[in-house]
Amino acid sequence: MEQVHRLGEYFRPEVFVVVGIAGGVQRPESEAAGARLTGPNLGDVVVATFVHYADFLKNVPSGPYQRHFALDYPLSNLVAQHARSVREYDWHRHIKASPPPGTGTVVPKVHVDEIVVTERVAGNPRCADQIRLVKRFDKAQAVDMESVGVGRGLHYLRSIAVHYNPVWLSIRAISDPVQADDSVLESSLSEQEAIDLANDKVRARWKPYAASVAAAYAGQVVARLLESPRDSAPEVPEAPAWRFRA
Repeated sequence: MEQVHRLGEYFRPEVFVVVGIAGGVQRPESEAAGARLTGPNLGDVVVATFVHYADFLKNVPSGPYQRHFALDYPLSNLVAQHARSVREYDWHRHIKASPPPGTGTVVPKVHVDEIVVTERVAGNPRCADQIRLVKRFDKAQAVDMESVGVGRGLHYLRSIAVHYNPVWLSIRAISDPVQADDSVLESSLSEQEAIDLANDKVRARWKPYAASVAAAYAGQVVARLLESPRDSAPEVPEAPAWRFRA
């Protein structure tokens, strides 16, 4: 949030693009025992349409109640006109890294959907709190830790600056799975520890490739943004002559 303040105060960017990796939410296709899990694959991209902050809760004896605070969400026009459009092009050729050895041919897909943010994401994909979290936000496709800070920072910037209306996108590539499946909660403590270690290894293997995928896709979104010219604002002659089409 503080970094967003500094960037906004010093550089006045019109568009913030948040790029990084995230956990991909895997959900069972049905309630049947052993149902196949579906969701973003490792290396896929998730572009956020909406951001949920999971940790703002009121805990009472009957259970937790979600609470909210003001923040800016990714602009729907920006997602629709640019992020959705880029996924139809051959953006894959800009990926600079290779998938982990032994994983075969990987062609990342782009998912445009909700994400959930928490400051206490567990490395263990079978952590009970994490499973309940992603089940509660049933449309979320990814879990990250940074996007809400950007949304709050931009909301604050617009409240204190005159004639400044920045917007933003969140682009994440999947480096590890997050399971939303109650059946995995039956694992013993030793099994939990083994699963935790295995998930750390998955993230370590896929993180470089996922980061490269996110950068490649985001780079093409930014290139598309910069192709929309405008005249410099009369009150700020040195302002760059471009913006996205709203």
